[in-house]
Amino acid sequence: QKQSIFFSKFLQMELYVALLVFTPFLMLQNYLQAAIGSISRAGFEIEGHFIPFVVVIAIAVLLFILITAWKKLDWWRIVSLIIIIVLMGIGQKTSDYYFNHKFYELQHNWHYFAYGIFTYVAYRYLKSKDLSDNAIILRTYLMALGASTFDESVQVFISSRIFDISDIGKDGWGTVIGLFIVFFVVEHGKIVQNGWKIREKRLRDYPKNPLSVLVLGAMFVYLLLFNSSLFADKIYWYYTILLTFGGFLFLFAIIHLSGYRKIRNGLLICLALIIIIQGFFFLKYKDEYIVKTSRELTIYKGIPILFYDVMIFPDGNFRFVDKKTFFNSRDLNTIFSKKPDILIFATGFEGKGGRGLLESFKEWDFVFNEHTLKGMQVFTLKNEEARVLFNRLKKEGKNVLCIIHSSK
Repeated sequence: QKQSIFFSKFLQMELYVALLVFTPFLMLQNYLQAAIGSISRAGFEIEGHFIPFVVVIAIAVLLFILITAWKKLDWWRIVSLIIIIVLMGIGQKTSDYYFNHKFYELQHNWHYFAYGIFTYVAYRYLKSKDLSDNAIILRTYLMALGASTFDESVQVFISSRIFDISDIGKDGWGTVIGLFIVFFVVEHGKIVQNGWKIREKRLRDYPKNPLSVLVLGAMFVYLLLFNSSLFADKIYWYYTILLTFGGFLFLFAIIHLSGYRKIRNGLLICLALIIIIQGFFFLKYKDEYIVKTSRELTIYKGIPILFYDVMIFPDGNFRFVDKKTFFNSRDLNTIFSKKPDILIFATGFEGKGGRGLLESFKEWDFVFNEHTLKGMQVFTLKNEEARVLFNRLKKEGKNVLCIIHSSK
């Protein structure tokens, strides 16, 4: 029986895309965003432990799904669901570090839910057109990134909204999660029934292999998510573009060329040499802390860090952080939550970083940290001065956190 156009899968997909595009700037900034935040923070206490309602509801929904779909569950689907949860966790750990969201907050997962649902809606429509799996995956990626880019472009003309390429990365990662749900849970892994082959002998065969399209698309989207989260400031947009496309082409070249035995052996030798050399320098400088800072290079414990700003935690671990020169109250709350006794802003070689906290002070001062309920000493120094101070304080056993701004 021919389906009515009013209930067609195409119309459902179009309406959902319209909802994705218009919801953020027509509703979200006015009242829905505050409501979502309030819902995420709502909960109750049991013996001094705060239990969010969102977590309780999520557990209830999960139990309902497990009970109703129990007969269809097997080890394949269970493992696939665990991998999907891991993918969501990777997205959370990669993006919006300075927002300091809890893992269960709806705002932290909004993009993943919204575009995960879009992926399923798009899949239903494209499947009805009798398209191959590889065509469905490729078109879903293109439609999702296209809709997200259009959404962000429209927001340029809306008051209090901006074009945020990191949101495109999060929407894309939601699409990756949705595609894994569709092809590994709903379709029970049919995509790999002929094996796990990703690499092809000829370049033109990659778009014909659904697993290749899915994995390579996920690789590109993650690079976009990673770089856009670290270069959120619009003045660094070209870093995101260059490092995403350049990184993808580099990794794709390695994957493809590794299909040739001689090249694969050469790559393995290069990898072994890199591991040996890096291991040597790490062992040599593991007690030296920040070995060097130049305009776009930081060497920490023998590990070279190019381009990216880096946060070194009091326990000695580090992570890449958003490249910025100005820190707002939300950013500072995240930094203070690490509970350092001493905070060092390495402000770049021109001293343009570290703004937003001590505008009236030139180099250092004490501030009150609500997370420790005591004073915290703060330094804002150019990179080389910050390096010397940080190394000295660490050798004295001080509880110090350092944020290094890499600048031209």
